[in-house]
Amino acid sequence: MWTTLLILGSVAGLLMIFYVRYKETKRLERVKVKAEKREKRSIHDKTKEFKAGKLPWKKPSLDYKAIHEAFGKADLLMSKDDIDGAMRGFIEVLSLHPEHFEANQKLGMIYIHKNMAAKAEAIFRSMVHLNPKK
Repeated sequence: MWTTLLILGSVAGLLMIFYVRYKETKRLERVKVKAEKREKRSIHDKTKEFKAGKLPWKKPSLDYKAIHEAFGKADLLMSKDDIDGAMRGFIEVLSLHPEHFEANQKLGMIYIHKNMAAKAEAIFRSMVHLNPKK
């Protein structure tokens, strides 16, 4: 009698262990993320891009001196309350360096000041994509 109870108890324990392990593996399988398929390109396409200078890992060369000078002029115009001149200056900075955070921020503030809400929204949305932590 005791041996039968002991055998039934150990079988029930083993079944419980297997059931818990099964549920754990099923839960982990749901978390797995499948990678997307890469676009297959021929070597000829890659060499054409290389010769054309379209390298995705290369950052474009920037003229930091010109960017700094244009930003300084625009900031000076803004401090003198020349809003239109400052707006043109910040647009010039963004034409030199589209990811310039401070120029985007100040241009967005100018657009808000001039009641151009749609343009301000576009600027601030681009700022969120540039640096989501700020």
